[in-house]
Amino acid sequence: MLAVALRVEQASAAHFSIIANLEGAPQIGAVNHKILYGTFKFQGDGALFSLTEKGGYSLLHAFAGDLDGQYPNAKLAIDAKGGIYGTAPKGGANNAGTVWEYSAHNGFTALHSFGNQGDGIFPNQGPTILDKSTIVGTASQGAINDNGNIFSIAAKHNTYTVLYEFLSGNDGHCPFAGVAVSDIGTIYGMTTGLGWGGNPNG
Repeated sequence: MLAVALRVEQASAAHFSIIANLEGAPQIGAVNHKILYGTFKFQGDGALFSLTEKGGYSLLHAFAGDLDGQYPNAKLAIDAKGGIYGTAPKGGANNAGTVWEYSAHNGFTALHSFGNQGDGIFPNQGPTILDKSTIVGTASQGAINDNGNIFSIAAKHNTYTVLYEFLSGNDGHCPFAGVAVSDIGTIYGMTTGLGWGGNPNG
């Protein structure tokens, strides 16, 4: 059993309190209007949940492996309308991971299954909001050169686009982490290595 805790900063001192005890290795991925959203990576094929600051727990979606993804990543992104976006590194149509969305109105939707020619495989971290209707993220491997890529999905039209394919040269290879986006739309990220079998510093 793992405790999920909340620390509230106050003017005079920090206050620490346990708000819930949850089983299944919970990961908190985002906060929206005082509601915590997170994933269970190892509860069955994984799950998405919400938790209020008073400990009110709701299971939002249980993953089903080949249908919608498996073992969802920790990081989540929330758009202006409250839509929650995430990735799973396994499962989906090709067992190479998925990008998914959950909303209170439409429920769960698998936006993209990785493993099609040139689109990358195995996203190891969740996405980031680029603008009102677009998310960006990385696939750790695959793509044409098998070195991973940076991708975007225009959620409104469910359009998947490869923005950049790593070459394992000066640009590195295998972006295992997620990305950050500046206020002018510049995307920042990191790779795990600089050339296969060579410099592992990224």
